Amino acid sequence: MWTATFAPMSRGLPVRGFTLVEVLVVIVLLGLAVALVAPALIPSRHDESPLGALVRSARDAAARRQEVLYLRIDRSGNWLLEGAASPSAGVLASGRVEAFAGTPVTLVLSPVGTCGFDLRSLATAPPIALDPLTCEIRTP
Repeated sequence: MWTATFAPMSRGLPVRGFTLVEVLVVIVLLGLAVALVAPALIPSRHDESPLGALVRSARDAAARRQEVLYLRIDRSGNWLLEGAASPSAGVLASGRVEAFAGTPVTLVLSPVGTCGFDLRSLATAPPIALDPLTCEIRTP
């Protein structure tokens, strides 16, 4: 028994090329590859100040620990990171950063990523621009 296959555009020649599904699969796979490789190719933030890096890492620590943390910076630039939920734990971290204000300040960092000055620091410190959502401090 003889059967005929009709391909209107082929005129007897075999059909060559890729289907739409094959092209879409290749595009999706290339997109995934780019998404995995791109972060390694993009340079990290080298222009960030030491104070900005300290606040960012303290903010990350508050989110990881799921508790409110206090970042206390004194006049000379010495800092302490303390937890609010467990005062018996003492100081979580300490170090030194270049001082940015003439008075000691305390930043309160919440586990959801927001931050702000405590009331004593806010009353004694000169006006310091602080974004409460990103915790970016803009020094004068």
